[in-house]
Amino acid sequence: MHVQAIGVCRELMAVAAAGGQALDTLDIGGGYPADYTRPSMPIEEFCAPIRAALAGLPTGVRVIAEPGRYIAAPAAVVVASVMGRALRDGRWWYYLDDGLYGSFSGQIYDHARYPLEALVPAADTLPAVLAGPTCDSIDVIDENLELPKLDVGDLILGRSMGAYTLASATEFNFFPKATVLALDRGRLLPPAGPR
Repeated sequence: MHVQAIGVCRELMAVAAAGGQALDTLDIGGGYPADYTRPSMPIEEFCAPIRAALAGLPTGVRVIAEPGRYIAAPAAVVVASVMGRALRDGRWWYYLDDGLYGSFSGQIYDHARYPLEALVPAADTLPAVLAGPTCDSIDVIDENLELPKLDVGDLILGRSMGAYTLASATEFNFFPKATVLALDRGRLLPPAGPR
């Protein structure tokens, strides 16, 4: 898609230049891959055809890209705790203190599926569902998991949560957004103040 769009923009730049208007900047947007539940294409491989297409632009054109997901997704993890559970139709339902209206909102707005794991000792797994705390019928994080039997207070880890999760989180039904802790090489950084 990037290659085709760059080709169209190259043609539009030529038309504009023929009309006396030089276009000097091209924003090629985003859509760069991030690893979620399976490895994505290596960034070098993904960008090779884009780089080749950009080589055909007029000299001096400034190119802007928006690789937000590629940079931000792996930069954050979410830790949620089990606040309730119920056995329904042979599956354990685990209700977390975070859900689709909070840190997992990227599943709704960005269609992301995050890697999930239980932070408990290895054990036999059972069919499970992870749901958020709001009692809203769509607040279901995943309906087809195999997890060890969890207790209230056990932790669930979501990986690659850095892109578009906090930005679209709400406090629906008065459940607060997750607390953000910034770490640098394992050292807790002080909270950022107002800007």
